[in-house]
Amino acid sequence: MKISFDFDSTLSLKEVEDYASKLIKANYEVWVVTARFEFQNSSGHQINNDDLFEVTDRLEIPREHIHFCNMKDKFEYFKDYDNDFLWHLDDDIVELHGIRRHTLVMPIWRRNGNDWYNQCEDFIRIINAKFNCDEKGNNIMDNKKTKKYQIEFTEKQLRTVAEACEFMSRFTAGQTEHLPFSFTNWLWTKYPNIKEFCNRRDVWEYNLKLIKTYMFDSEEYGIGDPTLLPESNICYDIYRPILEQFAKEYNEAKPEDYHYSVYNHEGLTTSKEGRIKITKI
Repeated sequence: MKISFDFDSTLSLKEVEDYASKLIKANYEVWVVTARFEFQNSSGHQINNDDLFEVTDRLEIPREHIHFCNMKDKFEYFKDYDNDFLWHLDDDIVELHGIRRHTLVMPIWRRNGNDWYNQCEDFIRIINAKFNCDEKGNNIMDNKKTKKYQIEFTEKQLRTVAEACEFMSRFTAGQTEHLPFSFTNWLWTKYPNIKEFCNRRDVWEYNLKLIKTYMFDSEEYGIGDPTLLPESNICYDIYRPILEQFAKEYNEAKPEDYHYSVYNHEGLTTSKEGRIKITKI
């Protein structure tokens, strides 16, 4: 897996160099993509990149893993290697905007603080989780038995878990306008004026629709769709049995008030993990 660093004000910094060293020891292929001229600038003057080579030699980055853009936009280089690089870390926000707009490489802004480090690590964890790999890229699912746990919830806790999982499942399926009931109820408590409440709710739903348009191209995916995020189906197999349990309890307590509900019968199993089991204690 290839990972790219800018040099000036990025890999030239000690904390970034130390992070690059950590990635190299974890078997990631580290590259340097810099805006610098390689041999001579536009005026014909010879360029000295000794400070760059001092760092890359210390990290044992091969010279063939260093790309000089000669002051051309970096996205021009990355767009030919979309599927090769995981992310590129840079302090130049203009370069990052170009990379985001024209390539599939994840641009990460190297700025003061630890935001850049956390974003790099988070994205690596996301990719490793997608391919079931550990920090060194080894498949952690090989010969691994599924662990099982037993936990106890209060009714309120269980309802909250169901609501959170339902939101996660729907949101990642492109059903981004679905607002959790507790959130809608909280808005109503906070803004009891009906007009203000509706305005606030409409703003939330509008912004969620913008996210849907940007992330999902306005598409929606059904539960069980093979292109759906696997965790979406796992969430479904968590919240669906919970709501079925509450529907069962309600119907047993008030049989005279029985009414049709999709949760009156057992739903499908949509994930490899299977449906959770619930026993009232």
